Amino acid sequence: MSLADRVIEALKAGKSAGMATLIEDVEAGILAAERRNTQAAERALDPFLAESETAEARQTAQDATYERDRLVNAAKRLREARSSFIAAEQQAERRRMYDDALAKRDAAVESLRDYPELANAIGEILAEVHAAENAVMLANQNLPAGVQGLEGVETLSRGPMLDAYLTAPMSLLRIILPAMRHRGMPIYGPDRSSLYSTPVFTPEITSSAERPSSDAETAEAPETVGARQGASAPNSNPGAARSAAASDRTGEAGVSWSAPSPVRPMFHDAGEAA
Repeated sequence: MSLADRVIEALKAGKSAGMATLIEDVEAGILAAERRNTQAAERALDPFLAESETAEARQTAQDATYERDRLVNAAKRLREARSSFIAAEQQAERRRMYDDALAKRDAAVESLRDYPELANAIGEILAEVHAAENAVMLANQNLPAGVQGLEGVETLSRGPMLDAYLTAPMSLLRIILPAMRHRGMPIYGPDRSSLYSTPVFTPEITSSAERPSSDAETAEAPETVGARQGASAPNSNPGAARSAAASDRTGEAGVSWSAPSPVRPMFHDAGEAA
């Protein structure tokens, strides 16, 4: 394909890919045409040439000048087209990124709607684990005769921690599950008013159907989930028990301020006091 055909093809394609190389080839063609023009013009001035040879040299110089000027115009058109193509491609990429971000944002918004219920369930489990760990600690400090110490919940669930670099403790005192709506108390997190920053579970209201129907339903004094679960009898349906407990602990405005547990918390981090 000739250089002229390549220029026409590139301008019709509407893509910047390969145009930089084509512009370099056109610029090289301009230099070559200028050399031919100079050589032919000098030859046409040779007094020893026959008239026919002089006319041929002059024609060659004129043709080279025309080719050079045409390539100069082609290079200008190519540069302008390349800038326009790049701008259009960048705009298309920005639009693609915007549409992709918009789709991901909307999908994440829909997924996050499930967060309060999931966080409530996880927070209740963590509160149950924390209360059980405290009960195990107290029982191990006052073992009856003839029995061995109890293993903790985390040890039985996850197995012994063989390597601190591979298996980190859950550190229940550091886990925080923020509330979906902006409020002071997280769904699960340390109670800063407590001397030991005792974790407190404060479920978040997830729908109007969960709101209490009267003030009488919220008259019960607030208490931590850990204390409540420690005193509760086993339930044949743990999921239903957790849902019922969460509903009982949820206040009229979606915030239930649970009092710190009277049981001193377990410390899972090596740097904290036991």
